[in-house]
Order: sequence, then structure tokens, then C-alpha cells
Amino acid sequence: MTPKIKSRLNELNKALIEQSNEGFTLSEKGEEQISCRVKLAVPAILLKNLDKWEFKLFNKMRCADYAIIKKEENGYSLHLFELKKTIKPTDMVKIMQQFTGAFLRAEMIAKFLNIHLYKYYTYIIYLKEKNKTTNPIDYRNAISNRQNREDINSWGKDSVNIYCFDTSIKCYNYKIILKQNSKESIDEVIL
Repeated sequence: MTPKIKSRLNELNKALIEQSNEGFTLSEKGEEQISCRVKLAVPAILLKNLDKWEFKLFNKMRCADYAIIKKEENGYSLHLFELKKTIKPTDMVKIMQQFTGAFLRAEMIAKFLNIHLYKYYTYIIYLKEKNKTTNPIDYRNAISNRQNREDINSWGKDSVNIYCFDTSIKCYNYKIILKQNSKESIDEVIL
């Protein structure tokens, strides 16, 4: 990180932003907590509690759980993370809205830090997958418009598109299944 970026990071709320050269632990709390350790080989900035940020500027208030801005050889990349205990393909509609909300917040922070993002990644981290919805009305409602159908169909794809400001942002997409008994050990993702 450049001195200018470090200086600007000091102006931001430490409860929402963290820096590391080694890694971060991402977790989703609830009845059954799930955790994932992200290992780094280069400096990165973690944007956490994104849904708690008070941005009344955007209508899209849903937001992914975490975003990481990582230093790359040619600039910076953005990694968006959504953690779920159970997931099904129709959940992709909501998840894509969450990725869009996180993208908007992360892009705003990147601009403040004078960072240009040039590569984008999405990660869906979960314990269990449900292949079919038990309620056919949920599925019918989910596929009622073209954008929703595209989001649902992106479930098995290597890339997804985030749409905002009349632009399509291509993101490399990863699905990561955590170990069922992750209480003893935390699964790791290497960026």
C-alpha cells in the first residue's frame, strides 16, 4: 500500500475496515456459525459489515457480507464474499443484488483511496446446497423477469455479471462448499 492509501485508510472507521498482509477470517453468525479463512500473499483491505454502512444514497441496500480490495501486479482487484448456511439456485437473485450493493460500496471506498479496480471476483461460500425449491410459486416468481432468469442460470457458471449504472461488470465466480463439521477447523481460501 502506498503512503497516500495508508493515510486515507486512517480516516476511515476501523470497525468497518481492516488491513492485512496475511489474511482475514470471514464468518456468518446465526444458529450455526460458519467461518472461512482467506489467506493472502500480498497486502489487502477488508471491508466488513457492509450491510451496516449508512449509505442512504443508493436504493440497493442489500449487500454481500464482505469485500476485499487486493493489490495485484497491474493494479487492484475486488473480491466479494457472501456466506450462507444453505443455498439453492433461486437464491442467486438475492445474492446478485447483494453483490451489486457490495460492489457499489467497495467502488466508492476504492475511489476515496484513489485505487483503480480492474478485476472482479465473487465468492459464494456455503455449507449445504438444495437443488430444488419446495415451493413452485417461489421458483415461478423468481424467474418472472429476464434479469432474474439470468441470475438463476448463473449458479453453475464460471462468471457472473453485475449490472449497475447501465454497465455490465464481469466477475469471475466461485462456489466454495465448507466442511460440514467446521467447528474444529476453518476452511481456507487462498487469494
